Amino acid sequence: MQTGNFLYAPRWVKTIALIVLSLALVTALAVVVVYIDQGGRENWVLVAISLAQIAASGLVIALIVFFSQRDANLAVLRTRIRDFLLLSIPKAMLIVDSPPEKEALWQPGRRWMRKEWTRPDAETNVQIRIRYAPGAIEAWYELRAHNRMLLIRAQVNMGEVAFSFYFPAADETEAAERRKQLDWAFSRMTSLGGYHLGTHFSVERYDNRTHAAFFLTRDFGIDFLDDNRRMLFVVNDLALTLRGLVKECIDQKIPTSYEDGSYTAPEKAPDTATAQP
Repeated sequence: MQTGNFLYAPRWVKTIALIVLSLALVTALAVVVVYIDQGGRENWVLVAISLAQIAASGLVIALIVFFSQRDANLAVLRTRIRDFLLLSIPKAMLIVDSPPEKEALWQPGRRWMRKEWTRPDAETNVQIRIRYAPGAIEAWYELRAHNRMLLIRAQVNMGEVAFSFYFPAADETEAAERRKQLDWAFSRMTSLGGYHLGTHFSVERYDNRTHAAFFLTRDFGIDFLDDNRRMLFVVNDLALTLRGLVKECIDQKIPTSYEDGSYTAPEKAPDTATAQP
């Protein structure tokens, strides 16, 4: 597994390498000490001195590389988490509301393909606002498409990936209604993507409003951030789910946000307990 400019090695490999180099250095020095004053052992002493020099150099290099590798790997992993949250996910979301497909007569050659079907990101009808704290493992997204807005949170903790979707709900009753309306919408990611689905009703710190939240979580393994194919699969799966989700919410008149005008708060029944006769 290649990470940055360093080759990843398990901890047991590093430990064995350090032990072998240390034993080689100690053994070589012991030979030098024992035979330095004995005649006829000059060749042994020379070999031992050469071995000690090699072992000492290898030990120093190994210590430098192993400790540098640890710092570099952590920095690279943090950068990959940031890029996944701020580049890969938003870029994939652009397909939620893209311009109509183009049609052209096929011709051989890559130049024709680039000319006809390379879509600048500026052509998309999607707007995405991101809230992110530097160094964090999560980001919030306000996805605006088809005159709707949807609040989404993504979290990446090494191989653990979680996506949360928030829908307006005034109370537990409305939250239960949202669950009935939208359970089907996440079937793609649960049945095909292997995610676990959970729901919750609470006041979210993002806007201090009550939401019916849907949580999709899956552990892709410790090497997730080093597997570009798997990361591409995840963001494409999310984008396809979002595209279908927004479309069906519009068709079924399911509110998606407090901000886009799709939600109307239920009217409260009069309090008969305090009514005067």
